[in-house]
Amino acid sequence: MSIVFKPKIGDHLRKSPDQRVDTFSKEEIAEVIQLRARGTSYTECGRILSRAKGSIGSMIHYYDLQDEIATAKALLNVHTSPCIGVCKLDKYGVCKGCNRTMSEISNWVVS
Repeated sequence: MSIVFKPKIGDHLRKSPDQRVDTFSKEEIAEVIQLRARGTSYTECGRILSRAKGSIGSMIHYYDLQDEIATAKALLNVHTSPCIGVCKLDKYGVCKGCNRTMSEISNWVVS
């Protein structure tokens, strides 16, 4: 006669659904990619998606999203303002930092 050990995991030790990395929807994954590309912290991503702390980093690793985040970050940089933080207009009304006129600066739209 042999003894069979069947472990019982108490409810306090089970992972809740918001901590599991394999339960993210495609929409949530896409949102995390965009948030991380914009520089949002893991903690803030978790708050936005109402997920447990640490699950965002684990999810990125689980789905191997590092390349997709880097690509999204590169696409965002294409559409960023040319401003370099030197806001001084010359006598012609052109900024010395980004070479834009005041109307171009005020009408800049990030798509």
